[in-house]
Amino acid sequence: MTRLVARPAAAQLPRSPIRLLVGTAPGSGSDLATRILAQKMGDVLGLPVVVDNRTGGGGIVAVQAAAQAPKDGSVLVVGTATTLIIHPILNRSVTFNTERDFAGVSGLIETPFVVLAGERQAAPRDMTDLLAALAKSDANYGSLGVGTFQHLIGESLLQKTRRKATHVPYRGSSPLITSLVRGDLLFGVDSIAGSRSAMQSKQVRVLAVTSEKRVPSMPDVPTLSEVLGDALVVTGWAGVFAPAGSPPATLDALQAAALKALADSETVSRLAPLALDPLPLTGAALMARVRAERPFWAEIIRAANVRIED
Repeated sequence: MTRLVARPAAAQLPRSPIRLLVGTAPGSGSDLATRILAQKMGDVLGLPVVVDNRTGGGGIVAVQAAAQAPKDGSVLVVGTATTLIIHPILNRSVTFNTERDFAGVSGLIETPFVVLAGERQAAPRDMTDLLAALAKSDANYGSLGVGTFQHLIGESLLQKTRRKATHVPYRGSSPLITSLVRGDLLFGVDSIAGSRSAMQSKQVRVLAVTSEKRVPSMPDVPTLSEVLGDALVVTGWAGVFAPAGSPPATLDALQAAALKALADSETVSRLAPLALDPLPLTGAALMARVRAERPFWAEIIRAANVRIED
């Protein structure tokens, strides 16, 4: 096993174990990646890093708890474009301001999404079939909830192809897959990690991936950009954030530990089966990504007239 050393000065770190809040349930892709990072960060820091699952509000409960946490590095949070960009645009009940209330620590993971159909005789065989079916009649498509990456990717696909379909939100990958298999949905959008088991058991067919390039484990599956002849590249990402105002020396120490953990060969090998790639961004680069992506998501939300009711 790889040994991680070069611990930062103790004065730069909290005295108690660090809590790393994650807004998804145990066993989710984000949760598993967070646990891998937490273990390795703890090795580097010489201080326990404990994962604390705070579910609710589509990840907002965890983020709002972190925004109100002590500014000493003792509480960090895993944030995503959904929780830190999309929800603040959509949901008036969100009380935090991402750029005002958070400082980036490091990137965590990045992963593409997939457009799926049920493995049924009447289901679309590829994206050409899907677009033809959408042009003929009204249809339903599924995602993991209003305002999620999956929902907005579906809306963006419909906008770019000038098609219409009714969105059906689900509370997880399992019920989404069930509806695809049963034929309740024409297509669905999910993460690779969330639908991996259904892909392997041939319950669903992958029609396209949302990454810039084809996924090595699915070389025959085209990207959406290939199919549409238009750039539609969306990858989900997660990063580690601290409350704004945390001491710069503490943030530097946490960033160094996180980046060292992400570069470790064992981390990479443990993330690979989950279809997750390490995202070795500095805290500054992470905040720059938040700022750069906000106009993209805001335009999709505006064009689709997506709303979250309070």
